[in-house]
Amino acid sequence: MPPTILKPHPLWTGKQVVSTLLKNIVNHEGSDYKKNKIQGLNLDSKSKISAKEWGPIGVEEGDIIFRDNELLQGTLDKNQYGASEFGLVHSFYEIYGSEKAGELLTSLARIFTAFLQMHGFTCGLDDLVLTPEFNKKRRLIIEESHQSGM
Repeated sequence: MPPTILKPHPLWTGKQVVSTLLKNIVNHEGSDYKKNKIQGLNLDSKSKISAKEWGPIGVEEGDIIFRDNELLQGTLDKNQYGASEFGLVHSFYEIYGSEKAGELLTSLARIFTAFLQMHGFTCGLDDLVLTPEFNKKRRLIIEESHQSGM
């Protein structure tokens, strides 16, 4: 896919990045989907971000449109990535199955992490270690859920 902006150096839009990601996941070498010629993702959806937030130029950005695994219009948000019905991840799972949906989530996680790291967010070992007091709270919640489930 050629870049949208050529000068001063080639730049791709976020829509192009998402479209390329989807197409690469589906058309991976040796894929059954490529052999069986399954139609790509076609999705019309709404984002949680109101269209008025984008001003008069981006009124249509509240409506998400995918055609044949290509993002044509809209801004992707939690409604598309999160655990919501008929979002991007849910629709991808319905069409391509759990393995491809897992690849999509892994790829998105890597892109989001790279973006956050480029903008000064970090994750150190201290952020990942469970503190003794939180571990105790976690253990109590698990025990309570076991008791209420019996």
